Amino acid sequence: MIAVVNKATVASGNSQIIGRNGELPLLEFLNRHLPYTIKAYTGHCVAPDGTLSPQLDVILVDARYPLLTQNADQSVVVMLHSVLGVVEVKTRVRSTDLRRAWDNARTITALCSQVTPNEDKFFISLDVFCYRARHRIDTLIDQYIKWGTPETASLDIHILRVPDADQPKDAIVGAVLHFEPPFPEAEGTSEEGEWSPCCILKHTPLSDLYYQIMWSAYFCLDIRGYNYGDICNQLNEYMSWSTYRGDEFARAREAREASAAGS
Repeated sequence: MIAVVNKATVASGNSQIIGRNGELPLLEFLNRHLPYTIKAYTGHCVAPDGTLSPQLDVILVDARYPLLTQNADQSVVVMLHSVLGVVEVKTRVRSTDLRRAWDNARTITALCSQVTPNEDKFFISLDVFCYRARHRIDTLIDQYIKWGTPETASLDIHILRVPDADQPKDAIVGAVLHFEPPFPEAEGTSEEGEWSPCCILKHTPLSDLYYQIMWSAYFCLDIRGYNYGDICNQLNEYMSWSTYRGDEFARAREAREASAAGS
């Protein structure tokens, strides 16, 4: 996968083409290995009130749901109710990318509140997948902590290969940046309620990302518990946008009734 991205980077100076060539290998990997109940797309999700999300590199979707649209480039628009997870893809992550990644995580988390306001039952996993890092891992950790708000949005950063200067002498590794939630055993101490940032070096970061996606997706499906009747009702809610709900016909009817009464 790294070789494919490197080839695209050398062959094209267009950032959009390079970015798309980063998304495609991950999409192909996921759709090759995911069970038939989960699909991976690129595109947007839309909230019940019609608010469109930012462009999402990889959207993990409950396959029971229909797509709202599918474009010629295979990008889609899906119902927020169907989304199980979102992955942002970076070919070579910079420290400045982390602020925007956290902003996007908070935006998507805010959209989720439309589905189950004031409840924790609607959960979406949010991840960033990076092939390589442009800066040293310490610099990325500093920015991850600086802009991170784990109390209001979750976001893990998966790096397929850490910079050469950060590689151990006896291995080739990637890394995951993660905020560990407070543990019950921390209650009554000065650490109570604090989230702990950590950087975990990984021999198999891609496999671990897949494992995390699968665990999170099935956790989402379990706590939501949507049946086909629920999906039918949700679809009706989204498709109601196709009906014009202005008052032109009401005014026309009132005018006809007034005219009939006058005659």
